[in-house]
Amino acid sequence: MEILNIEDLVVDYEVQEGILRSVNHVFLKVRKGEFMAIIGESGCGKTTIVQAIFNVMPSNGYIRQGRILFNGTDILSLDPESQRRIRWEKIAAVFQAAQSSLNPVLKIKDQVIDTVLDHRQMPRVEIFERAGKLLKVVGLEPDRVMNSYPHELSGGMRQRVVIAMALLLDPELLILDEPTTALDLITQAQLIETLQHLHEDLSITMLMVTHDVSNVAKVADRVAVMYAAQIVEVGSVESIFYNPCHPYTIGLINAIPSVVGDLSAKKPIPGTPPSLINPPVGCRFHPRCPYASRLCREKAPELIDMEPDHIVACHHRLDVKRLQHEVI
Repeated sequence: MEILNIEDLVVDYEVQEGILRSVNHVFLKVRKGEFMAIIGESGCGKTTIVQAIFNVMPSNGYIRQGRILFNGTDILSLDPESQRRIRWEKIAAVFQAAQSSLNPVLKIKDQVIDTVLDHRQMPRVEIFERAGKLLKVVGLEPDRVMNSYPHELSGGMRQRVVIAMALLLDPELLILDEPTTALDLITQAQLIETLQHLHEDLSITMLMVTHDVSNVAKVADRVAVMYAAQIVEVGSVESIFYNPCHPYTIGLINAIPSVVGDLSAKKPIPGTPPSLINPPVGCRFHPRCPYASRLCREKAPELIDMEPDHIVACHHRLDVKRLQHEVI
């Protein structure tokens, strides 16, 4: 059963050069209890999807069309107060550079209290008890952290604090927007391990958007690949990483750096992402695609079922799949 269902979402930004379409007719389903990931290069529209889910667009951003169904209810059709009640109580988020979102002049315990009391009445003793348990779950010492100011904690600790605060009201869906940004490799690994344990222990649905493909391979159940404001492939983590059918997905996987093995074998995707103000006609990936044909330059592909629970938008998906198997 889908807990989140995004239907035909279109989001524009009004910029000096014109209209920048950051999300272009996106369909996406997140199932209850799963760990879903959206991957893609920076600027492809991942964060805009998160902002649209919360309906907290920047002043120059506009949701032009589409529906965002949470447990069957269209969030975008609700009044502002009803939307506010859903945020954090039902759907919580950890945004990019979350460690910088903490108030620098308040101790963590005061921010915990404000977070809970903004949504429901609860005795402070109960708030501290729940916060302490969650801080332990994310690997922190409650007594030390609760009485600290944000600047007294490391970046990784602040990130874990924000994750714990996001879970305070027992939300049904936790959205993580680039949760490992600005963290060193060791802290990234620790944070990803923490997210794995949270997902398993709390059975909470998670949606992570990131450009870090290697971390996705460790934690996700299903993966959606996004390119130039569009979803180009969706499948289980096994099918995406071991049986990719879109040339862009293959390029992302081939470009993953490794601390072992021959780095010279890694191949970056040639070219640069297209302008979202004036995107290419046809398939948006065709200027960078080794399989591009005249059809790709003239007609945009639709998402097509390749196998159960695996869809892809590519005119040459069968050839791509066959050639990948031949290489293997």
